[in-house]
Amino acid sequence: MAAISLFVLSTILPSVLALPQGQGIARPTTHQGSLLISAKRIHISPDRMIEDSAILIRDGVVLYVGTEIPVEARTSADKIDFPDGTVIPGLVNAHSSLGHGAELAERIDTFTPELLASDAFDPFIEDVMASAASGITTVGLAPSSFNSFAGQGAAIHTGSVGRILLDSTYLKMSLVDAAFDRNRFPTSRMGAADLIRTRFNEARTAIGPVDNRLKVLADVINGSRLLALHVQTESEIDAALDLCAGLGLRPILVGCEEGHKRIDRIAALSDGVVLAPLSFDSPANRLTLPGKLEQAGVPFSFMAERPADLRISAAAAVRHGLSQQTALAALTLIAAQHTEADERVGTLHEGKSADLCVYSGNPLDLTSRLIGVYVAGVRIVNAPEEK
Repeated sequence: MAAISLFVLSTILPSVLALPQGQGIARPTTHQGSLLISAKRIHISPDRMIEDSAILIRDGVVLYVGTEIPVEARTSADKIDFPDGTVIPGLVNAHSSLGHGAELAERIDTFTPELLASDAFDPFIEDVMASAASGITTVGLAPSSFNSFAGQGAAIHTGSVGRILLDSTYLKMSLVDAAFDRNRFPTSRMGAADLIRTRFNEARTAIGPVDNRLKVLADVINGSRLLALHVQTESEIDAALDLCAGLGLRPILVGCEEGHKRIDRIAALSDGVVLAPLSFDSPANRLTLPGKLEQAGVPFSFMAERPADLRISAAAAVRHGLSQQTALAALTLIAAQHTEADERVGTLHEGKSADLCVYSGNPLDLTSRLIGVYVAGVRIVNAPEEK
C-alpha cells in the first residue's frame, strides 16, 4: 500500500498540478474564506455596470455585489484590487471540440442522439488550460458534425484542470456535407432530411416508454432541450429552417457563414445563431453579419476552436457596426444560454459561479491585457498579489 501511495504522489499528482509554460496560467490560488475583488469597472451583466466597486466571492460563487456587500464581510475577506481594471463575467465558448477531435465523432451509426460528448471529455487536455488563459471559463463541448444526429453537448468549466459543469445540454445535429457518407445512410441532404423528419415524427407519436434516443428528441419537441443545428451555406440554412418549421421546431443555427443572405428567415424561424469565428480579414458580409443580427433582434453567440479567436470575433464585429453591449452579451450571457448553462454562468449575479475576467481596459479593445481569470473563485491567470 505504501508503494502504491508513493507511486500516486510521484506520478499522478505532478501531472495534475503541472501547468503549461508560456500561457500565462498561474498555479491556482484558492481562499479559505471570502475574497473581495475591487476594480474600476465591474460588468455584472451586459446591461449593468458599476464603477469603483467590488464583488464578494465565497465557496466559488458570487455572494454580494457592490453596495450590497456588508461592512463586516468587506473587513474579514481576503482582498485584491485592480484600480484601473475592468471585470466582466468569464467568457463562454458556445461550441467547440476542445481539442478532442475524433473522440467526438461516431462514424458507424448516423442516428446517435443518446451519445454524450461529456463521455469523451479529457479534463487534462491542453485546450482546457489554453481556454482559461484566454479568459474562456466555460465551453460548450460539442459532438462533431459527421452525423445528422450527432449527440448531446456538455458544458465544461475550464481551468488548470477541466470540470464537467453540465453533462448533457443541447442536441447537436448537422446538415453540412461532412454529415453525408457514401458508405452509409444518409448519403445526401435529401436522405438526411428524411431521416430527421422520420425520427422526430416517431418521437412525437410514441406511446408509452420510448428508448433513450427518442427520449432525447422528445425533449427537443417539448422545449426542455435546445436543438443546435450545424449549417454553413445559404441552401443549408434554408433546408434547416424549412425542415424544422415543418416539425414545429426552432433551432439554434451553428456556423451560419452565409447568414447574411437569410436574415429575415433566421429571425422568424430560429432561436438564435452560434456564429463561426471571425477575423479582421474575414469577408465584409461575414463581418457585418453580427450587426445585422442585432438589428433583426436575433440572439447570437460566437464559437471558436482556437481560444483567442473568441475575443477577436467580437472585436472584429464591433469594428463593423455591432454595439459593445451586444458583443459582450454574445461572449457571456447569450453564449451561456446557448450552452444551457445560464443558470450558473454568464453573469456575475449573486448565487452564480464566480467566473470572471479582469482586463487592463475595455475587453473589446484588443490592446487591453487580460490580467486575471477566476473560475469558481479560483485564480487561474496571473494577477496582482492579494493583500
